[in-house]
Amino acid sequence: MFRIVVGLFLWYLWFLNYKMVASIEGLQSFDPYQILEIDSAADIKAIRKQYRQMSLLKHPDKNPDNPLAVQEFIRLTKAYNVSDSIV
Repeated sequence: MFRIVVGLFLWYLWFLNYKMVASIEGLQSFDPYQILEIDSAADIKAIRKQYRQMSLLKHPDKNPDNPLAVQEFIRLTKAYNVSDSIV
């Protein structure tokens, strides 16, 4: 009986972990143009301009009250690096 209870408990923990990981936004999809909020046909000049503007807004030093500012800035930088290498 003890093994069944422990097995059910571990299965429940696994299920909760699965739901948490599935709900993370960054794992859903990674579209650099959507993150940078530009058209996919944008040239390198427009990409750089948009990145500079958004990086000033989302930089962790500018958003000390936002606990997710570092992650948002890293995601923005990754999107810029990917879109810059595509063009």
